[in-house]
Amino acid sequence: MKRRNKPKKIDGIFVPNGQAASTGINKSWSDNGVASFLEILSQVAQKYGTRIIKVNPNGTSQYCSNCLNRVSKTLSDRWHNCDNDSCNLSCDRDYNSAMLIKRLAVGSSQDKKLPSLRDLLS
Repeated sequence: MKRRNKPKKIDGIFVPNGQAASTGINKSWSDNGVASFLEILSQVAQKYGTRIIKVNPNGTSQYCSNCLNRVSKTLSDRWHNCDNDSCNLSCDRDYNSAMLIKRLAVGSSQDKKLPSLRDLLS
């Protein structure tokens, strides 16, 4: 599924090789896999009496999970160091994002829309 089609060249001219059509199919299958996983996960959670809360992860790596201070990073920055003097949290960037996502989920209510960082900051 992830293999790329080789370019086809006939008489010095590149002709369609089906790569664009294949890309759409692969994306569709990938989306279907995620949807199936979430469906199974929600069924298992219901069986055990818990619930699944979907959280919008946008921007979670740019904020401190402890004090909500904005700490700008590039994609190459893999370590989170909070600049706030009262916090000074230092941990892996992905761990910090995970803790912030957990904080968003725990702080959300059942009737709200998809919790986002904007809700937590306001």
